[in-house]
Amino acid sequence: MSLGELIAVAGTMASVLGVFLAISIAINNKTRREESQHTREILARIEQGQNEARKAMAEARSKMAAVRREIAEAINTWPT
Repeated sequence: MSLGELIAVAGTMASVLGVFLAISIAINNKTRREESQHTREILARIEQGQNEARKAMAEARSKMAAVRREIAEAINTWPT
């Protein structure tokens, strides 16, 4: 094999490798974008769940405070 043929084969191999890498990068970018979208959706659901839990906790605290007031009032009005 002559030097010219070796250079031609090496150039062809480099071109094939370049095409393969370009396709691989394109697929990887698409996959990464899809996974990023899924991650954002999951984080949004987590945040929504946390907000709902905070709201429920605030309501529970409010009810608990009302019950405490009622108990304190009942104790203060208990005949001695």
